[in-house]
Amino acid sequence: MSDEQTYGRRFLDAWKRYASTLAQFDYATIQEMKSADRERFIELLRGRTFALPYATIQLIRDSEPEEVARVMHVRALQARHSADLTLWMLMAMS
Repeated sequence: MSDEQTYGRRFLDAWKRYASTLAQFDYATIQEMKSADRERFIELLRGRTFALPYATIQLIRDSEPEEVARVMHVRALQARHSADLTLWMLMAMS
C-alpha cells in the first residue's frame, strides 16, 4: 500500500482541525471514510443524508478534501447561525 493518504482520511484530518471533533460521524463511518477514495466518500455521505446536494457532490469531485472540509464547516456554521437567529426571532415575537 502506498504512503499517500486517502481522500477520506485527508478530509477527516482537515475536518477535525476545523470542527475540533469527529462527533458528527459514528465510529463505523469514520473507519469507512479513512479508506475511501473520492467516489466512495460521496457514497458514504449519500448514505448519511436524505438528499446530498448536487453542489456538495461537485465540490467533492472538483476540490481537494481539505477545501471540502473548510467549505462544509463554514456551511455548518452558517446553518447553525441561521437556526440561532430564527430561534431568537421566534422568542422575540412571543
